[in-house]
Amino acid sequence: MIVYFDKKMDELIKNDMQNNPIIFAKKGSGMLRGFQLNEDVTAGDFSNIAREKSLLLVGAAENTIRLLPPLNTSKEEVDNAFDILNDIVLELKKT
Repeated sequence: MIVYFDKKMDELIKNDMQNNPIIFAKKGSGMLRGFQLNEDVTAGDFSNIAREKSLLLVGAAENTIRLLPPLNTSKEEVDNAFDILNDIVLELKKT
């Protein structure tokens, strides 16, 4: 599951890099991961949008979001979470 989770994180960042990136870098290892946001986006803004979409995230700094899924998370749940994250990135790019 850790390899799958990491692959989804890489896909999210790769998709975001095409135009005015919101996510700059991934951090951490294993299932305790995070990503650094563009300086124009705060962790609070990002996590508030995520919460509205029923995804709970943890801010680690002013511009860093932590992902802390349970170790027994299914692939379906990982896919759902990264679909939501991708939607958030697209929504932030529109503003």
